[in-house]
Amino acid sequence: MATSGSFDWNLTGAEIVSRALRIIGVVPQGDSPSATQSSEGLTALNSMIKSWQSDGANLWNIEWKTQSLTASSEVTGTDSAIYTCIKKHTGVAATNKPITGTNWTDFWIAGGATGGTWATSAYTAIGNISLTDTEILGVVEAFIRDTNINDSKIRLITREEYFDKSNKGDTGTPTELYFEKKLLTNEIYLDPQPDTSTDVLHYSAITRIEDFDSGTDDPEFDTKWIEPLAFNLAYKLSFEYSIALPERQFIRGEAAALKQAAMQDGNEKADMLVQPDLSQYFSSGHRS
Repeated sequence: MATSGSFDWNLTGAEIVSRALRIIGVVPQGDSPSATQSSEGLTALNSMIKSWQSDGANLWNIEWKTQSLTASSEVTGTDSAIYTCIKKHTGVAATNKPITGTNWTDFWIAGGATGGTWATSAYTAIGNISLTDTEILGVVEAFIRDTNINDSKIRLITREEYFDKSNKGDTGTPTELYFEKKLLTNEIYLDPQPDTSTDVLHYSAITRIEDFDSGTDDPEFDTKWIEPLAFNLAYKLSFEYSIALPERQFIRGEAAALKQAAMQDGNEKADMLVQPDLSQYFSSGHRS
């Protein structure tokens, strides 16, 4: 028996769109969609995938990421004492300047080694990290590693648990992590504040799959999603092309069944990625 020896078969974004249009009969078998049909279909495909990601479908990746720590900024206050930054910010004299700012205790704690002159500039907190990777949807596990390659497990906590802490300026080896999902720059809060900047944070992050910017782009997800995507896209496009209700209802039923089967497949196999509820990362009290 002849075998191909390859396992890389997949469909491009354009091929998924073309398949969906054939399912609803807009494009005859053997023909190709017009440029407009392809472009609008790709827009609908990207939109649908985005909504699925926040709906629990495992169209995402899990990546092991590392984050080096940056020592906290230190300044000298008007009382000549040294203050250490516990929440990153840009200096505004009226609100966060040590001693005189109305909310300065939200950003500074007494103590430190070398205090510079306070200015309206950016300040860094070792336990408050801004993530440059905007594709991160959440954190599922983490640990801190010291220079001797000793790892310390970090427990993930909710926003409520972090805000309930009475002293966010405690220092030591971090034991807890709060991930704050934001529209532009996600943030991580460690507790206690790390006592050394030579440690490295390791964490597993749920990340978005890449978009179909072009019809020639290949999907990042497993091929088990090809049929669910094609039929669900066909259902979405059936409204735009005024497909008759009976046919639309049939496609809807098939699309829903295929999607459900793909989602259950991800949950049932122990060697596959366990599906998290991504909706938790968009609520104020989520658990990371």
